[in-house]
Amino acid sequence: MKTLYIFTLMVGLCAGNAFAADKGTVLVVGATGQTGRPLVQILKAQGYAVRAMVRGETTAAELGADAVVKGDVTKPETLPPAVKGATYVISAIGARGAAPEDVDYQGNISLADAAKAAGVKQMVLMTSIGAEITDPNDPSVRRGPMMILKGKAEAHLRASGLPYTIVRPGALANCDAGKSGLKLDKRTAAENKAAPVPPICRSDVAAVMAASLGNKDAVGKTFSATNDPAAKPDAWRTAFAALKKD
Repeated sequence: MKTLYIFTLMVGLCAGNAFAADKGTVLVVGATGQTGRPLVQILKAQGYAVRAMVRGETTAAELGADAVVKGDVTKPETLPPAVKGATYVISAIGARGAAPEDVDYQGNISLADAAKAAGVKQMVLMTSIGAEITDPNDPSVRRGPMMILKGKAEAHLRASGLPYTIVRPGALANCDAGKSGLKLDKRTAAENKAAPVPPICRSDVAAVMAASLGNKDAVGKTFSATNDPAAKPDAWRTAFAALKKD
């Protein structure tokens, strides 16, 4: 019996495609971005089936995803086919060459609505420290108007009834994941300005979002993710339980 169990376990670990299917399908929105690309790789390494939503002609092979699907958050009619059959949705989008109102605000609202209608189990939304402000002229944060739009998209997701996790990273940098400690807490823009921390790697933010999937200790929570050089690189993985629900 013991020999049979070990054999079955080894087969399960080696059968990559079957193992991925068991963990579910993740739709990554913003998969061609600087945070989305490492996110796809992390999810694949963890055994998820990854579906990347793209607007252009980027292929699954270029991203390392299992499949690509055409979609655009500024065109809500393209979203239902993209989310259909997905277990989870992660939004790592940001306005680049487009109006923040159309992407960071209405785009994420449309995505949340489509995800809920499709029966998605959880949506993970990346916004930013500063999304908590209500005054566009708040001196503690740059780009106040954009932060308010991000905050409104957050509020819509919280009120949607869809299980969610909202991650607010600090300043972002392109660097390798797992080299520095991280802190997950309720840090505000004012606190961040008073006690600045080094930029957080985009790939580390991707790792935090991936770790939120199916994690009961991450659901229903909004938190910041910042660099913490004093902490051990993997210590943050046990921090979800200590975060208060919204």
